[in-house]
Amino acid sequence: MIFRNYSRNIPGNMIDGTMNQTKEIAEYIISEVGSRKKIQIDGQGIYLDRFANRISYFLADSKIEIITPNKYVKLDNNLPIFVVVNESSEEFYPGMVYKKYGEIEKNHRIYDVTILKMKNAPK
Repeated sequence: MIFRNYSRNIPGNMIDGTMNQTKEIAEYIISEVGSRKKIQIDGQGIYLDRFANRISYFLADSKIEIITPNKYVKLDNNLPIFVVVNESSEEFYPGMVYKKYGEIEKNHRIYDVTILKMKNAPK
């Protein structure tokens, strides 16, 4: 029902994440990965839970596989890493080192979240 409403351009939510927001995140990722077909998405728990599976829906046509690092799957510096964070009072900028992810290559705000593209892997 939710995806059917989306396809008719009817506003709705995707269980705590708007479809338009999720689609914009997916479009941003597609524009940044070049020909890569495997990426990593990590971030603050609530935002990662909110978006990771939903983003994969919009990436399906592009055949981009999402890997979510966890205690069994470690970060792979050979794959592009995107980090989903809350757009709070913290400012993010290219060159800044952010937690365990290393240096930020780009940051892109989409509504109430910021997507950090980490500078780790060649395109």
